[in-house]
Amino acid sequence: MKEIWISFHSVARWTQAQNWTAYFQRVEEFLAAPLTHLDTNDPIRRKVSSLHDAGEYVCAFGPHEDSRWLFGRFKSLGIDFSIRHFRKLERWDNCFSWHIPARYCAVPGRWETIKQLFVLGNDCLNPFYSYADTSDTMAALAEKEKVSGACDLETELLGVFWLTYFCPAYVKFFGQDRFVTLPGVKIAVDGSAAIQLAETPLLLSPEHRNHTASALGQASFVDMADGGLKRCGQYALTFEQLATHPCG
Repeated sequence: MKEIWISFHSVARWTQAQNWTAYFQRVEEFLAAPLTHLDTNDPIRRKVSSLHDAGEYVCAFGPHEDSRWLFGRFKSLGIDFSIRHFRKLERWDNCFSWHIPARYCAVPGRWETIKQLFVLGNDCLNPFYSYADTSDTMAALAEKEKVSGACDLETELLGVFWLTYFCPAYVKFFGQDRFVTLPGVKIAVDGSAAIQLAETPLLLSPEHRNHTASALGQASFVDMADGGLKRCGQYALTFEQLATHPCG
């Protein structure tokens, strides 16, 4: 295992600076470390002067900019993240991704912190779909992307992973009855569902992940052995459909 990757996909607007400031404050509390860098360039050089300024910087669209792609770092922990978001949400979704090094996970209690970070993102970023797993597992999906192009989340979702979250609209789409029969599932009051397949991703096999995806409906997820074409909205919700059923 090289890293743990966590990604949140959302069609909610991410253009309110105060929401980012509040989110970064909560993350600092969870990680017990300061946000040190936030930049539009990678390698990241721009230092964070205050969380208020960081929130403003995330939303600092230029006059002719429709999107912003930023990179952040908690230097003392070696944890990086990226933010890709849009002024107007039409064809694309917003995405926030964490890259957490293996050495961070080796410290006792850190797996629980990662789980809490996952829950926090689901609470604050209004995702329709989010997941966490090892970079090795996620990199295996890139093999399909090289052949058939990047995964289109209006056509199919990436899969079910160590930690996976589905918004209420997706729980309804799959059918709540399918979720309640699966181990490690928690259905929230708002109708969303979170799945934890094991205490850590190191205890999981590909078969376990695939079995859970199959129980929900394999056609809705990337299948590296399937070369067939899927229509937008056939096996996954379109962004327009998700936007009419807000996740938060």
